[in-house]
Amino acid sequence: MKTRLLRAVLSLLLPLMASTVFAQSSPWTWQQRYGEPGNEVCQQVLPLQDGGYLLVGTLGLAEPNTARLYLVRTDAQGQQIWTRTHVIAETTGLNILPACENSAGQVLLSMGTAQGATSAGLLLLLQPDGTIAWQKRTESYPLAPGGIKIDLPYSRAVLDAAGNFLLARNQPGSTVLQRLNAAGDEVERIPFLMPAETLPTGAPAGQALIYDLVPLPTGLFAYVVSAASARLVEVSAQGVQGRITVLPPLISDNDKPNYGVKDFVPLPNDEVLLVSSMQLSRVQLHLGTVRWTFSTTNTSYNLRMNPARAARLPNGRLAVFGYTMPNSHLIQLTMRLFDENGQIVPAPAYPGQVEYSFGTSIYQISAGGLFVNQATGQVVIGGSIQDTPTQQKSFFLWSGPVGALFPGTVTAVSASQLAQPAAWPNPLGTDGQLTVSAAFGQGGPLLLYNTKGQLVRSWPTSATGSGSQQLPMHDLPAGLYLLSGRSAGVAATVRIVKN
Repeated sequence: MKTRLLRAVLSLLLPLMASTVFAQSSPWTWQQRYGEPGNEVCQQVLPLQDGGYLLVGTLGLAEPNTARLYLVRTDAQGQQIWTRTHVIAETTGLNILPACENSAGQVLLSMGTAQGATSAGLLLLLQPDGTIAWQKRTESYPLAPGGIKIDLPYSRAVLDAAGNFLLARNQPGSTVLQRLNAAGDEVERIPFLMPAETLPTGAPAGQALIYDLVPLPTGLFAYVVSAASARLVEVSAQGVQGRITVLPPLISDNDKPNYGVKDFVPLPNDEVLLVSSMQLSRVQLHLGTVRWTFSTTNTSYNLRMNPARAARLPNGRLAVFGYTMPNSHLIQLTMRLFDENGQIVPAPAYPGQVEYSFGTSIYQISAGGLFVNQATGQVVIGGSIQDTPTQQKSFFLWSGPVGALFPGTVTAVSASQLAQPAAWPNPLGTDGQLTVSAAFGQGGPLLLYNTKGQLVRSWPTSATGSGSQQLPMHDLPAGLYLLSGRSAGVAATVRIVKN
């Protein structure tokens, strides 16, 4: 097994900055790499209910007409618990969709398998130890009538109220919703009548498919794609259709419409951010109003990256994880900060770093996941990384505090608030009594984490008004801690040293 990276050592405490966000040379709390001999490509990262992560992808080449599914299971700090490799026969490629975990810790993987000009759907239910409980595979589908290829016979699965898996099944001529229990038995099959659409002049009439089921705060939506358009259709657990939102066409490399949305990020006011390989779009659901759209081919704006994942930060800005091209032969994993209008936030706009690069390759490095944990204030990214073009790829997870990675997530405070530090004394003396200003920790609890990202202390009542608050820390070991709270109404973090 490749040697994992050691956890990033946090830099020595700098003098406390005037704002409530600290700056440091290495903002990452921990960094982990995983893998075995051979090139790995991580397509999906699933946050698990116990706080850990499941990384799902492929491992190198297997025997002819086979692929190797590769799994890495970690704890909340990215420490590897186990790895599993499963050989998938009768395929030369796997298209892995976001996974779904039930209350028993079982994970349903949905994927498309490719072999020549045909494709098939594959479902695998994983036990908590990574072994396969059961699998289902559809027949192989050629090009369907109307020129639509059934390249995703299954959508991703979501859980219904009873704990069953709900997913879409695409087959030539019809699309249905299926409800499966944990044993793999079909509990219910629900016909799904696709909404009618008006075809543009010259557009081919073909079958509409459900490429994804998207859980959003306002309901469950089916991502419906045809040769003419893409739509988000609200569905109930019984398959009843509700609101319909027509989505803007996406741009592909050959300037033809592309409907492959990779990520759906819920936004306030019933809006959603659509993330595709060459475009970001902010859309108002139901009305279909496009707030803005930027793409790599937009003549008035250069997106300057190929986005794959995105997440909304506490102050409304957007972290986007994807690819950039340092030259015509290499691609590089990059995370950048965008404002609410889709514009790249330049580094001079905020103190600290707002752009990160993670490795360069000729091909197949991947952005498998980007998450913001609202409880811990941590950003977690994962995928496949390659330090140099000559090294083999491996799976990875990195984690760091929101405030350290994106200093602009804390808005400006008044001059009177800046007149005093967020917490003092710092470093903390032997009496172990930390004082927190009223400007820090307003409107929420104060949470104390160690450098492993573990919650070691919490105070449910924070400072209010003009008064400060005293936090006893005398019984904690000496070391470095991160105190998370709120400042100016948004998440903020302060680094604390205890002698």
